[in-house]
Amino acid sequence: MVQVAVSEFRGHLNKYLKAVQQGETLVLTSRNREIAKITAPDDKRLSAQEKLNELRKTATVGDVLSETGETWKASK
Repeated sequence: MVQVAVSEFRGHLNKYLKAVQQGETLVLTSRNREIAKITAPDDKRLSAQEKLNELRKTATVGDVLSETGETWKASK
């Protein structure tokens, strides 16, 4: 986490935005008081993949190929 004065942020906007894109969190200050935090958005695909990986650890899959012994209406 990097603290940056608003005046410094304005003067070097591209530099700080690139840092945010690379995962850095910026804390903007005015008169030594925190006024805002800037972070990159979460990658929703990565978050979803992490959740699926966690579920994969707890899931059990039974026999899906053998017949169940039940008669389905679609098979008549």
